[in-house]
Amino acid sequence: MSGIIFFGILAVWFFVAIKLTNLFTSGIRTQSKRNWLYPLILVLIFFGPVLDEIIGGFQFRALCTPENMLIYDAEKVKGKTVQYKSMPSYSITGKMLPIRVTHTQFVDPKTNAVLIEYRIFRARRGWLVKSIGWPHSLNGRCSSKEYYQLFEKLDITKVEE
Repeated sequence: MSGIIFFGILAVWFFVAIKLTNLFTSGIRTQSKRNWLYPLILVLIFFGPVLDEIIGGFQFRALCTPENMLIYDAEKVKGKTVQYKSMPSYSITGKMLPIRVTHTQFVDPKTNAVLIEYRIFRARRGWLVKSIGWPHSLNGRCSSKEYYQLFEKLDITKVEE
């Protein structure tokens, strides 16, 4: 049933987008200019309400690379003893969607040198989807699966503070 409602809303919005595009392009006198401007304005109006979700999704996926989530030098950490160091969570600015980062470090207990950095990224929904409460949207989380095998694989020992 929700699928039917969704496609009904989509059809109504497409009709409204066409009407708005006609309104915005009605003042254009030259046909050649109207031919390329009409589809551009139609696409912008149609996708405008969820453009933050679309662009934000691309930005979020660009952050979620293995080398951005888990940073370590295998030669330096192999067989070492590390200590957990709590880091404050922070927000990434300049992105279309709000993105929070949970940042963890493991340091050498003797020198306090950072040996392992681990980040988890969480993206929240866009403004339209959040305001209507639509549950099927980007509410992403990405983390490294390698992190959970790293300590056993490289024979790393964790010590308490």
